Amino acid sequence: MFERILIAMDKSEQSKRAAKKGVWLAKKNNASVIGVHVLDVDELDIMDVGSEAVALLKKEQRERGELALQYLEDLVKKEGLRYEKIITEGSPDKTILEVARNHSVDLIVLGTHGRKGIASLLDPELSDEIVKESPDCPIMVVP
Repeated sequence: MFERILIAMDKSEQSKRAAKKGVWLAKKNNASVIGVHVLDVDELDIMDVGSEAVALLKKEQRERGELALQYLEDLVKKEGLRYEKIITEGSPDKTILEVARNHSVDLIVLGTHGRKGIASLLDPELSDEIVKESPDCPIMVVP
């Protein structure tokens, strides 16, 4: 039923639960997994700080994204599934949907909430936006 499953990740517990469900579904369908972490540059753009501070914040976001995606990669490898990791910048909702379209995914899996502030990825408004603007594939929102 599913061949490519996109799992959006941050470091929240909700994201970890979504990762477990997404990998379980991927295993059941012998699907490949695309792990995505979006550096939320929209928040950085509105901050009144210098370019050095923005660069440092982006670096910290990227490091947190790497850790979140490492968690997912460990789950995927344990099940022997194919895996692709994507860390990109942008508005999280639009970027997740763009990656889903560009990679012709069959399912998007995400958590209901993520952290607030810098490095947020999956907050309630974001999951609502992704559901509203979804490409032609189902979305599984894991609480």
